[in-house]
Amino acid sequence: MYRDENRFISVSVLALLCMSGTAFAQVEEVDEEVTLKTVIVSGVNSRLPNELSSFPGSVTLIDEEALDAQLAITPDVGQLLAFEVPGLGTASFSSSDYGQTMRGRPVAFYVDGVPISVPLRDAGRAMRAVSGSALQGVEVIRGATALYGNGGTGGSVNYITTRPSGPDGVTGSTDVSLSASLTNPSDSYRPRAEQSITALSGPVDFIAVASYENVGAFFDADGDRIISNPNGNGGISESDIYNLYSRAGLTLDQHRFEGSVMIYDQEQDTDWGIIVPGDQQAGIKAQAAYGQADPREVGEYNKNLVAQASYINSDVLGGTMRAQVFTQDINQLFSFNATRAGGSQSEIRSRKDGVRLEFNTPLTFMNQDNSRILWGAEYVRDKSVQVVNTTPEQIFVPELDQKDLAAFAQVEFELMSDLTIQGGVRYDSFDVEVEDFTVLTTGLNVMGGSTDYESTVFNIGAVKGINENLDIYAGYSQGFSLPDIGRTLRTTTVVNPLVTFRPEPIKIDSYEIGIRGDLPWFSYTFAGFFSESELGQQFEPDPNDLLANIVVRAAEEVQGVEGTLKGAFMDDQLVWGGTFTYVTGETDTDDDGEVDSPLDNSRIPPVKVTGFVNYQLRDDWSVRVQAIYSGSRNEFPDIAATSTGSYGDVEPFTVFDVSTRFGFGAGDMTLSLSNALNNDYFPESSTRSGNRPLRYAPAPGATFKMGYKVSY
Repeated sequence: MYRDENRFISVSVLALLCMSGTAFAQVEEVDEEVTLKTVIVSGVNSRLPNELSSFPGSVTLIDEEALDAQLAITPDVGQLLAFEVPGLGTASFSSSDYGQTMRGRPVAFYVDGVPISVPLRDAGRAMRAVSGSALQGVEVIRGATALYGNGGTGGSVNYITTRPSGPDGVTGSTDVSLSASLTNPSDSYRPRAEQSITALSGPVDFIAVASYENVGAFFDADGDRIISNPNGNGGISESDIYNLYSRAGLTLDQHRFEGSVMIYDQEQDTDWGIIVPGDQQAGIKAQAAYGQADPREVGEYNKNLVAQASYINSDVLGGTMRAQVFTQDINQLFSFNATRAGGSQSEIRSRKDGVRLEFNTPLTFMNQDNSRILWGAEYVRDKSVQVVNTTPEQIFVPELDQKDLAAFAQVEFELMSDLTIQGGVRYDSFDVEVEDFTVLTTGLNVMGGSTDYESTVFNIGAVKGINENLDIYAGYSQGFSLPDIGRTLRTTTVVNPLVTFRPEPIKIDSYEIGIRGDLPWFSYTFAGFFSESELGQQFEPDPNDLLANIVVRAAEEVQGVEGTLKGAFMDDQLVWGGTFTYVTGETDTDDDGEVDSPLDNSRIPPVKVTGFVNYQLRDDWSVRVQAIYSGSRNEFPDIAATSTGSYGDVEPFTVFDVSTRFGFGAGDMTLSLSNALNNDYFPESSTRSGNRPLRYAPAPGATFKMGYKVSY
C-alpha cells in the first residue's frame, strides 16, 4: 500500500507544479492495491519519483473517468466540481460562482497554468468560463499555497485540457446528446454536439475539439419556468454555448514546442426576461414572465480566450526547463439595471499577458535521488475595465493596469525513507495604474494615479509514513489575493482614493494537519484546517446601488474539517466513495483585531456530504447512483428576514442522480436522470440573502439526458 499511497502524494506535488506551469502534463492511470484508479500527472520526464511522499496538504484530482461520469449527468462544470471537491460550495445553476468558495475563501482558476480569474474586477464567472469538452482532467489544491500568485487563498483549480495520445495516425470521435426537463419538456430541450480529431505522426501531434450546445429553459419540480438570471450575476438557461480548443506540438529529443488555443463563448437570449418577485419568508418563489423588462436590454454573455506557447527542455541542469508565454482575454456582460445611468448593462473587459520561466532541478549534492527544487520567475500584466453600454459608452470602473513581477522557489527533500520535508517562498511586486474617472452614480470627478505594493509568502510542511496503512502530515502555508480594487473605486466618495485606500494584499496564514492511507477495501483521507488573516475581504450591500456591494476589510478566521473515502468490492465491479465538509468562520466587526461575528453566507457554506456507488454489470455496461446533501445555516436569525446582504436562513436539500452507460452498436450510449426524485428545493445561492425577492429561484426539477459517442 505504502508505495501506492506515495503515488498519490507524488500526484499532489506534480499537480501543484503543473498549476504553476511547470511542464506539459499528460494523464495516465495506474491500479491501486484495491484496484481503484488515480491520476498520475507527469511531464516530459518524471520530475518527482512516484514513490516519493511529499505534499503536506490536500489535493483533489478529477480524471477522465470521473469527468465522464459527471458530464453524463450534467454539462455544468460548477455542479461537477461541487460534487467531486471537498471544501467547495454547492452550485448555483447559473454562470456565476459568486459565493461558491473553498474552505470559506476565494478560489483561483487556471487553464493549463494560465490564470483566468479577474482579480482587479472579479465578477465570479471564471469557474464556468470553460467547457467540459476541452478537458482531460481537473487538479484542485484545497487550501492556500505559497507557490501561486494572486488569488486562491481558499484553493486553486487548474483545468487540464485534453492532449493527443495513441499511435501514429488520425483518429476522432463524435459525441451528441439531448436533455430535457421531465416536469415541462416544452422549451427545455438542450441539444449538444461535439467533434474531436487527433493526428500524430512521429514527432508531431495535433488535437482539435469543437462543441456547440443550445441550452433550453430550466424548469423547477413543479414545472414552472425558472428565471433566466437566478442570482443576478448571469444565467446559463436559454443560451448558445460554443467551445473550440486546439493544441499542436513538436517533440525533438529532449526539446518540445507546443501551443494551444481555447475559445469559450456563452450568449444568452431569452424572451422571458420579466421577473415576478418572490418572498422567501412566505415561501413564494420568483418566477419568469414573458417579455422584456426594458427594450434596450440585450442578452448577457461570457466570453473567454486563452492562448499559450511553450518550450520545454527535459535536460537542463539535470532536470526540466520550461519557458511559456500566454494571453487571456475575457468579456462579461451583465443584466440590465434600470436605475444606473438611466438604464444600462455593465461589461467587464479584461486582458492578461504573461511570460514564465521555470526550472525543476534535482539537488544531487544532497545525495538524495528524490530531492528537487522548483524555481523560476514570471511577469504578468493585467488590464481591466468595466463600462456601461449607454450611448456613448460610460466608465463604471476605470481602467486598472497592473504589472506583477514574481520569483518563487519550492524545495523538497527526503530526510529518510518515510519522512519528507517541503518548503518554499514566493515574492510578488505589484504596480497598479488607475486612470482619472467620474463616479457613475454620483458624478464625482476622481483623480487617478499609481500605487505599488508587494507580498512575500512562505510554506513549510512534512509528511511522515507511520506504517503501510497510514501517513500523517502537517503543513503551514501563506497565500494572498488582492482586494477587489475596481469594486472599491466605483463607489468612492473621495477625490483622491489612492491616498486613503488600503490596497495591501489579503495575506492569510493557513495551517493543516491530516491523515491518509489505504486499508484492504478502501482508501481514506481526513484533514483539519485553520486560516487567519489580519486584513480580509467581505462584501456589504451598497447603499447607492441595491444590486451591488461594497468591500469591507477586517480580520478573519476560518476553520473546518474534510474527509474522503473510496473503496471497491468484487474485483472492482462495485466502486463506492464519498466526501464530507464542515467549514465555519468569524470576522472582526468592531475593528479591535479580535473576531467576534460569523462570516456571512457568501463566504461560509453549509455542511456538505456527497456519495456515489458505481456498479459494473459487465465490461461495457455500468450503473451509477450519486447524492449530494447540503445542510442548513442560520447564523443571523435577527436579520435573516430583512437584510439584502448574505445573512439569510440557508435551507437544506438532498439531491440524487442516476446514470448508466453501455455499449450500443459502434459506440457508447449514456442515459441519466439528474434530481432523479424531482426534489423541490432552493440552491444555497438563492437562500443565502434572505430578502432579495428577485433572486429567490428554485433549482431545476428532474431532468433526463441521453447521449451517444462514437470513436473511430
